[in-house]
Order: sequence, then structure tokens, then C-alpha cells
Amino acid sequence: MNRVVILLVLSFFLIVSCIRKKEKASNIDNISISYITGYINTQVPFVCGQIPAILPAIRKDTILVDEKILSEVEQQIKVLQNLKMDSTTCDIRLQCKIFYRNKTSSSICIGMFNCIIKDNLRMCKNDNLTYLIKRHSGYYNYFSKEDLAYFDELKQFGIPNDYKDLRRVNSLDSIPLSPQ
Repeated sequence: MNRVVILLVLSFFLIVSCIRKKEKASNIDNISISYITGYINTQVPFVCGQIPAILPAIRKDTILVDEKILSEVEQQIKVLQNLKMDSTTCDIRLQCKIFYRNKTSSSICIGMFNCIIKDNLRMCKNDNLTYLIKRHSGYYNYFSKEDLAYFDELKQFGIPNDYKDLRRVNSLDSIPLSPQ
């Protein structure tokens, strides 16, 4: 009789632990990312929301769905702090739309010098968040290894192991922007 009780208790804990492992580690369902491939010099800075309007010839779109990555990004989003500055001073190069499991969404834009805007509010610099998003979206692949030396977050984390040089020469003079 004792063996049956012990076996039932162990089976119960095994089933509960398996169910808990299947629960999602993140409240984020997915992250849609659009970014400018490589360095493009412009007279007027890009603003948050403008990246998807840029022609695909100089824009890359990707979606992050990996649970581990989404969980890491979510932890960094939670620690973002409002800088209480004008968000128009950022020259945006990467834009994320974050879709949560509860059917809400938010946006994060990352500009030159890791300027971060979350839901139209300027945030304090967060190299961890910047690195996670840029690395897992393939953003670094559109810069030479020499250019990567200028990325502050890479001084801390290093060049990703899966880095590939995919850059091409981009010029806004030869590629028209699509209407907004």
C-alpha cells in the first residue's frame, strides 16, 4: 500500500513538472523587426515608425519567435527607464513591434548611438537590449568587421559567432523612399 501511495505522489509531481515546463517563459508572442541594412547617411533623421516605409532594397524584415530570446528581451524591456527627453533627437535605424500573448503590443525603436524609444518615450541606453535585438535580427551582418568596432554594445558582448558580412553599398540618392 505504501508503495502505491509513493508511486502516485511521484507520478503527480512528474506530471506537474512536465506541465510547468510547457508553459511559455515569456509574455511576448513574437517580435517583428525592420531595420536599415548598413550605414546610410541622410540629411533628415529617420523617426520611429518610418522604417517600414523604406523600400526593401535597403530594409530587412524579420520576426523573432524563439522563447529563450523573447524571454531575455522581455527582461530587458522591464528594466528600461524613461529618460524624459524629446524622442525626435534619435536617428532611428531599427524598429520593433512587440506582440504580447494578451493581444496587446508596443514598439521599440533603436537609433544611432543606441538611442532607444519605447512607445514614443525616450529611454535610457540599454546595451543588453540593443545587443539582443540587433544580434538575433541579423543587423550586424550588414556592417564590415571594421565598422563593428564602433558599436558600443559589441565592446561588452563581442561580435556574434554567427556574423556574416552581407553588406552592399547603399545610397539613398539612387533608391527612392516609398510614400508614407
